[in-house]
Amino acid sequence: MADTPEAPAPQIPGAAQVFRVRLRFEKSELIRWLSHHDLIRAVDRLLRRLALPVIQSQGFHPQPNIVFALSLPLGAIGCEEILEIDLAQGDWNLSELLGSLNGGTPPGLKFLDIQAIGPKDRARVESLTYRTPVPDFLLSQTETGIAQLIGSENLWVKRQDPAATPLARVEPNSPFAKDLRSSLKSLVLDGDQLEITLVPQPGGTLKPLEILAMLDWPLSSKDFPAPKWERTRLNIAGDDAQERSRTS
Repeated sequence: MADTPEAPAPQIPGAAQVFRVRLRFEKSELIRWLSHHDLIRAVDRLLRRLALPVIQSQGFHPQPNIVFALSLPLGAIGCEEILEIDLAQGDWNLSELLGSLNGGTPPGLKFLDIQAIGPKDRARVESLTYRTPVPDFLLSQTETGIAQLIGSENLWVKRQDPAATPLARVEPNSPFAKDLRSSLKSLVLDGDQLEITLVPQPGGTLKPLEILAMLDWPLSSKDFPAPKWERTRLNIAGDDAQERSRTS
């Protein structure tokens, strides 16, 4: 019996055939509880409805080549998140493409601007900024704590159980202790808003909740409401705002 011939390998476009676009988008209050995986599926459905020629990945289960610069924590609002999509080369009008995308988005998702980037370029996050409102009774305490944290040479945290309530600073000799001071770029109290800017580090990056624990916020109290986060900005290497096409 003759061997069954193998199916030909799919043709994967080379870099010269890929038109890569970078989009900034807003994930608003309406969909802040939409998970990252559900967001990926929502974008995939949108691209399929628009019949855009999205490049597919290799393998037995090809997936559209869409890449988020950084996943957004569940429950957080994203003011300027970043998404990159690989399209087949063509005579693309970026303003029209941006309009088409926004014409089919679900409520709560809006694309803010678009730019063409090189087929080998990828967004590399250099810093990210979060904001959360500070309750009135914690304003004075938070202001004092900010000065102490910024003046600290080390900020030790415990990274053992990701589901556990964040602990205040731990001792350096504690099991699983990590010094993540280098990941805290700035900590500012702007009126009643706490603004935290972090720098991703290979050895680990502070989490916003860990910073609140260091500021002695009563996170474990049943009477204390969960902080409401906005990620206001992702700063990426080589970003050029002048090359973006924006919505009106």
